[in-house]
Amino acid sequence: MSFGEKITKLMERPGEDPNPKDDVPWWMKYAGRGLGTVGSFIAIFLGLLNCSGILLADVSCFLSGALQIIIAFIVTCCEAPCCCMFIDHVQRLSDFVDHRPYWNRAAAYCVLSFSP
Repeated sequence: MSFGEKITKLMERPGEDPNPKDDVPWWMKYAGRGLGTVGSFIAIFLGLLNCSGILLADVSCFLSGALQIIIAFIVTCCEAPCCCMFIDHVQRLSDFVDHRPYWNRAAAYCVLSFSP
């Protein structure tokens, strides 16, 4: 068993089909998922910093920071459901997003990022 197969076996989700349905390499799937997870954690942190604008009585900074935190949490739920195991319906959301084409995911994340 090669190193790539071992990593794929470790990273597969319960109930996932072991034969990939698309032609995307395994490392590209997990690199994209990792980047989405790290990016969402950074967005949550920066949203918290943005929320500190309420100290200067800037309500628009607080609202945009709160919106950024909510959107980053949604991205975390889609990309890394293991980080949100305590919420009941996260796995269903993640499965729905996983069955969509990759361009749909990218377009949704770009559209969501415009609002804050």
